[in-house]
Amino acid sequence: MLQANATSSTTLKTSQTMSDIQIPDVLDGIIYLTDIDKSQIRDGKKGKWVPIRVKATPNNEYNDCMVTLRLPKEAREAGHKDPIIGNVSVPDWLKEQMANGSGAAATVSNDTQVQAGGASDGDLPF
Repeated sequence: MLQANATSSTTLKTSQTMSDIQIPDVLDGIIYLTDIDKSQIRDGKKGKWVPIRVKATPNNEYNDCMVTLRLPKEAREAGHKDPIIGNVSVPDWLKEQMANGSGAAATVSNDTQVQAGGASDGDLPF
């Protein structure tokens, strides 16, 4: 299960190289497409996407992480908070495996983006 660090209950343990952080191989989650500010949708080489951040919420009894829409730096500096657009949980069966020491984990990537699939003309489904 995700472990909080000593100074904040909502961040993972970190190191200079990030090499000691591990996350489960399987995470289940949802993103509320209607909560995405359409002005934040970006065009990329592989399609339209939005920047997100997954934040650990170890003290939440329902989900292990929340998913927020990552606002531009200027908006954050102006005091706007990244809006919550979904949540992520480690499946119960994997929590049991991890508690027994048999669960698998993968290393964290610092660059997370969600690719939105849509119709063949490139439109998003909302």
